[in-house]
Amino acid sequence: MEISLSTILAPADTLIQLLFVPRLIYFCAVFAYDGFKNNVTLTHGGMRKGNIAKIYAVFYSLFILFSVATIPLYGTELLIAGEDKLKQALLIAFPNPIAGFVFVGLSLFAFLFKEGIVKFSKEKIQKNEFGQKMFNSMLLFLLAIGIQSFLGFPYWVYISIMTYFMYFGAFTSPAIIKKAMPAPVEKQSRKGKNMLKEPGAL
Repeated sequence: MEISLSTILAPADTLIQLLFVPRLIYFCAVFAYDGFKNNVTLTHGGMRKGNIAKIYAVFYSLFILFSVATIPLYGTELLIAGEDKLKQALLIAFPNPIAGFVFVGLSLFAFLFKEGIVKFSKEKIQKNEFGQKMFNSMLLFLLAIGIQSFLGFPYWVYISIMTYFMYFGAFTSPAIIKKAMPAPVEKQSRKGKNMLKEPGAL
């Protein structure tokens, strides 16, 4: 009976998910804390203040509980698979030129697209140092995955790339994300400005 490639790689994929959980818990914990304590957190529209920050903080907290619950499940799957199957999955090597060209092409296209916007835009685009770090980190991630897929290194190389960018990539760093997408500054109302202008306001 022929065993599919996905079945062979299953223990290694479980290992990736298990390695991803601590980083995911940390990521969610940072933004849950900010939402509850500072009333500002990361949302679908960037960093936001107010009630939406509280709502997202609740979702982050629930996701932390869910992630913690998956740790024993992933651990059990690895124990059931056994050391031999995990070793086989980590050492298997298979080139995938199509996937390699896709990832390398995406990184090249994203780089050229961004440079084109900056160069040919009629309006001056304000540079964001931390946003640039996030963008460059994503490009390197796509490029690394593309090269690995194209050349067909052992699967442990793929896991190493994923783990490195998972923990050290700028686009997964809460500190850099918060600096790249600062929370909007609340504008003072017109009524408040008029009160300050009045002689007796102070």
